[in-house]
Amino acid sequence: MAGLAERQEIVEVTGACGVVPDRVDVVGVEPPALSADHAPIAVAGVDARGLDKLDRRFLDAIIDIYGGGPVGIDAVAATINDDTETLSEIVEPYLLKIGFIAREPRGRRVTREAYAHLGKQPPAAPVAGQGTLFDR
Repeated sequence: MAGLAERQEIVEVTGACGVVPDRVDVVGVEPPALSADHAPIAVAGVDARGLDKLDRRFLDAIIDIYGGGPVGIDAVAATINDDTETLSEIVEPYLLKIGFIAREPRGRRVTREAYAHLGKQPPAAPVAGQGTLFDR
């Protein structure tokens, strides 16, 4: 599936920060098509776009707690009780790559594609004169 193929990226791990990636990525190797033989992927909670539980917690926090954003990475980390480095080095790069979040000067925003994938309704139209989350 395309989502899992997109998930292939190099994750740099430095021993000093103590971050251990929750997935193994192989560059230049096409993943096999998902079938009944790949039940562990489903059991691990990875969906068709390659999102795992932490990815969904990250997006859900921005949507449900912060109205879709903008919000700083430290605030999201505190909200979901996770490490800022883990979110900024493991979760955020993939969500940026697939277009589920946008990084802006005031913080992170969830995109229309992420709302659709999660089955959630984007925020209502803003007050007259204000831009919307999806103007770009």
